[in-house]
Amino acid sequence: MDWARNLMGSTSPNDASALTVREGYARVSDTSDVDTESDSSTSRPASVQFTPPPRLWMSLPPTPAHGGHNHTLSSYADLDDSPQTALGKYSRTANRDKHALKAEPSATVSMSSHHSRLELNDDDIILEEEEERSKMHIWCTRPASCCLNCFAACGFSRYKLESSRFCSRWFIIACSLITFMLVFATIMCIMIWAVGPVIAQKMVDDGDMELVEMTMTDPGYRTVMLNATARISTNLPIHLEVKVASAIAKLSYQGVTVGKLKMPAFTITAGEASMLPLVGRLDITNMDAFVHFGKDMINSKSVKMTMSASTSATAMGGLIDYSLTLTKTLVVKGANGLSDMSIVSTDFSLSNATHIVIALVADVMNPSQMAISPIGSLAATMHYKGSKMADVTSAPITLKRGWNKIQMFGVITSKNMTQIDELISRYLAGKNSTVSAVVNAVDGSSIPLYARLLANFAFKTNFRGNTSLSLVNSVNATSLAIEPVNNTYSVFEQGLAIEVNNILGKNSPINMTSVLLNCSLSYPRTISTNNLAANEGTALTTRDSTAVEWIIVGRIIMNSSVPITDGTASIIKLNVTVGLLLDDGGKNMGIFLEDFIKKEQVTIGLNGTSNVTAITAMGYNQLSGVPINIATTVAGLNNLPDMKVQNFDLPGNAPGGGVEIMLNASMFNPTVASMSLPEVVFNVIYKGAILGTGTAPSLDLKPGTLNVSIDGVVKPSPSALPLAGEMFGKYIMGEDVAVAVTGKSVATNITWMKQLITSINTSTTLPGNKDLPFVRGVDVLYFGLNFTTPDGEKAPLVNGTMQVHFKMPFGFPVAIFMMKAKMRFLFEGQEMSTIELPQLPVVSNQSGFELSVLASFTDLPFEITYPEVFSNFIDKVFLSENATIQVEAVNATDSFYRNG
Repeated sequence: MDWARNLMGSTSPNDASALTVREGYARVSDTSDVDTESDSSTSRPASVQFTPPPRLWMSLPPTPAHGGHNHTLSSYADLDDSPQTALGKYSRTANRDKHALKAEPSATVSMSSHHSRLELNDDDIILEEEEERSKMHIWCTRPASCCLNCFAACGFSRYKLESSRFCSRWFIIACSLITFMLVFATIMCIMIWAVGPVIAQKMVDDGDMELVEMTMTDPGYRTVMLNATARISTNLPIHLEVKVASAIAKLSYQGVTVGKLKMPAFTITAGEASMLPLVGRLDITNMDAFVHFGKDMINSKSVKMTMSASTSATAMGGLIDYSLTLTKTLVVKGANGLSDMSIVSTDFSLSNATHIVIALVADVMNPSQMAISPIGSLAATMHYKGSKMADVTSAPITLKRGWNKIQMFGVITSKNMTQIDELISRYLAGKNSTVSAVVNAVDGSSIPLYARLLANFAFKTNFRGNTSLSLVNSVNATSLAIEPVNNTYSVFEQGLAIEVNNILGKNSPINMTSVLLNCSLSYPRTISTNNLAANEGTALTTRDSTAVEWIIVGRIIMNSSVPITDGTASIIKLNVTVGLLLDDGGKNMGIFLEDFIKKEQVTIGLNGTSNVTAITAMGYNQLSGVPINIATTVAGLNNLPDMKVQNFDLPGNAPGGGVEIMLNASMFNPTVASMSLPEVVFNVIYKGAILGTGTAPSLDLKPGTLNVSIDGVVKPSPSALPLAGEMFGKYIMGEDVAVAVTGKSVATNITWMKQLITSINTSTTLPGNKDLPFVRGVDVLYFGLNFTTPDGEKAPLVNGTMQVHFKMPFGFPVAIFMMKAKMRFLFEGQEMSTIELPQLPVVSNQSGFELSVLASFTDLPFEITYPEVFSNFIDKVFLSENATIQVEAVNATDSFYRNG
């Protein structure tokens, strides 16, 4: 029992320590709450439960003697050992911890048969065994700081560390971690080498592959260069990258292998769209399958082809290397029969005398993802309504994705002239037609690889009507005779010059044999419009502007075709008689004729269709509905500016008052139009005042110079008498007088003819009387000079009576009752003086065209202009029996006259 007391001697005398003896696996009682400052006489037993095994675990609670650290020393001892042997085992343990244990023989041990109890004399340590094994703990509940302190105190001693509680605790943790890592590594290995290839294969299998685009180039006999791009999309939720090695891929259609293609290496990334380039030469192993695929590709909206390959793949940076089977279905958008095709340009100008050559340009939409470059030159036949029209051959075609332009050339070979005439008529009329084309069964393409593929390929296209080309370039009227019938109908006799546009070209003549017009005559009327524009928010201002409105004058009525004699000429001339059914009761005809009279030129439109028969290289063609939309400019009457009065006479008084007037005038019609008019009445106007009217019994308005006889009456209103005197005075004195002539009325009930006549407003010149002397002579019946003038008068005063003899240009009687004149006196041919006769009453006497006026004057100033001549005249008077003087009337203004 001394070994126990020796063990007790290793503790500090101030410590109340407990030594616990346990089984090697039993839990040590928690002694962290032991009061190290309690009295040495105080003891606290510590106990453990154990079934008496052959071996005990001994430990000391932490004490300051162990380097100041809370550190527990422990050791094993067998119950069969002697006390010395057990103490020695413990002492060796303490020595390893560099702490000496002092044996104190005062320790005693007592044991019983039921349980073992170790007692120290100082009652500090108690060993006891409990019978209840169910309450045994197998893990230390001390805080982590205890282990850290233990490691800090014993870390430099392997033996201390091995025997410390730190080592036992963390040994278990380390073992657990190592076990977890081994299990995890095992699972990962299974995932990588067993499950990984399955996941990668599934990612490839479940991924969606779609074709982005495909182009076939460089076709050979059984090979073609393929340049395609596919997109693979996967939805795997983990990030995985699979690198697929290059391999030979098979392309199949409907279960049959079409050909083989070397597939380059590519990478598939989970959750992303990966691009797969398919670039290489496709070796066609089954030509029938290739033709089947190609035909469906062109005719269908979409086709499905299969790409398969056996290759290898790596994943996870090369950790996974496995065999991969790639089988994907590609949905390829087809060309849908190239249904969106239109012939946008047609040209016949390359034709010759024996063949009609047609050149076409078509716009073709390729909706497919596939492009073929080149597809070759295609040979086909063109049909219209089931009848063959022409054999056509295309220029080399490159079928791109999207819109393509294709040029085709051919020769019209159809013998069905009815269908040919209809198609060309619709084309010239600007109407679209549906035609079809079928690629030849043999040699349909200049490239043999595509010849079978395109054989008998049929497609429809829109043969677009012409909108810019016209069979008739222009129509000009060479003559136009208008025969009025009533307000709604008139007859036109026309000479037409039709300029034909030979759409077949200069080397293929067109012989036009007849034409039938179904057109309307239109006119662009200028109208005024008032636009109200806002100004400064509230004020409104009116802006005058003009607009052009085409109005229908009338519709041409032709009952039969007109034969053409010179149908091969570029300008065809023909004479036709047509009816013109007037629109709006002839109102529009009146608007047109009003401008036709006033303007220098007018524009007329000919709009409608024509039926033409012609002989061409195709044969006898009957074209119907050929459009005519022509605007041409024709000369207008321009108010008859060249009207001239040839002679003018006032023969006598008119029965109803006024003076008769007779004149002959000439006028010039600059147009090609002619019209026979009934009696027309004109107004004669001088300075805005109507002096009289003139009537033309009939007016045959023909192109060129016209002679018109007009009889009328001059009967001015009282307010216009001064202007009438002024006009005739100027005429009598030899001055030209400008007068205006306007249309007043016409003897018809046709409204538009009345509008035509009232639109006439021309001017002419009434030439002065220059050939006939107006004053035939002056007789001085009395002449006296009074030199005894009042103061201030320098000139002598003259008194006299004279008789003036006039030669009247008119035969109607005139009575002059007042006259104002300025007279000049000459002696021996030289002027000596002048006198001015104020407004003096006179007495006139007329006999036929002779008119004598007697005038007397008193004390008028005798203005001596040349004194020397006047002095010679006085000398002559006083020295001779008589002297001769000449009297000239300088002017006679403000003379008043009246009708006899």
